[in-house]
Amino acid sequence: MDRSRAYDPMQIKLHWTIAILIAAQFLLYRIVLPGWHYLITTNDFFFTPGVIAHLTVGTLVLCLVLWRLWLRRHHVAPPPPDGFDPRLEAIALMVQRTTYGLMILIPLSGLIAYFGNLQPVSILHNALAVTLLGLIGMHASGALYHQFVRHDGLMRRMRIM
Repeated sequence: MDRSRAYDPMQIKLHWTIAILIAAQFLLYRIVLPGWHYLITTNDFFFTPGVIAHLTVGTLVLCLVLWRLWLRRHHVAPPPPDGFDPRLEAIALMVQRTTYGLMILIPLSGLIAYFGNLQPVSILHNALAVTLLGLIGMHASGALYHQFVRHDGLMRRMRIM
């Protein structure tokens, strides 16, 4: 594939690294619960391995997303495939911007909830995470639509070489 029609290699690596880390956070979210329940019942921190892992991975996601956004400012996104519907492009842009916003707000709200011992922020953190899961589903559905219905090569832009 013509590299001018693909993302920068570092952006691709960051995309997939962030995707794996977020998937791990969703799949292993229960590991943080004993430490969280201890905090809300005793008002004292209990840094279980699960709490440490969840906080570390969440903070890493935040840092990698900020790095990806910095790269995005310095490396223009490849053009969409020929014949790309402008309405779909507008939806994709909305999903992308909202996803980036959530990938910043979720770790921040998690840190505030835990270290501020703020249950309402924890509820927000969880609601944002569920919203992110829905957006990830939309993102994946759109990519699969382009791959298997449109056959327009859109997914090749994010392929690891």
